[in-house]
Amino acid sequence: MKTNITPLSKKDLRNNLRKDNSNTDTLFINLCVDNLDIDPNIILKKTLIKNAYIEIKGNSIINKSGIKIQNKSNFWSIERKYKNATIPEKYISNFIKKYLIPNSLFFKKTFKNSNAKLQIIYYYYKSNNPGLLISKNTIKLLSEYSLEIELDIYCLFE
Repeated sequence: MKTNITPLSKKDLRNNLRKDNSNTDTLFINLCVDNLDIDPNIILKKTLIKNAYIEIKGNSIINKSGIKIQNKSNFWSIERKYKNATIPEKYISNFIKKYLIPNSLFFKKTFKNSNAKLQIIYYYYKSNNPGLLISKNTIKLLSEYSLEIELDIYCLFE
């Protein structure tokens, strides 16, 4: 069986990404918590963090293909986007100070028995050798919250 699948070039990939990101280093930081023992709305009420996405176990959602799917667990997440992020460590550190530290006791207790992770997604345009430093202080803080780290780095330099 012969297929005509061709990999995307960097140019095509860039065209398929969000239009407002072109040639601007962009950092996305997502805090995602799955398998929560509590209703995700409680996190919203206790922390007052806005623009959170939640899924409640047993509720149904309709995916992009129009298929109805029942949530298997409680899920809560927030996403923050930073443009012109030439030094991601600074934004990661500020994210922790703004969202985690003010709610420290609550988050430590909540994350301990769930699957919590910090996703760092970095679109880099300046050269073909992106780097990402995460300081030992930041790593120490993340470990206190029982957070996993997921890194995605996309080098879009031509």
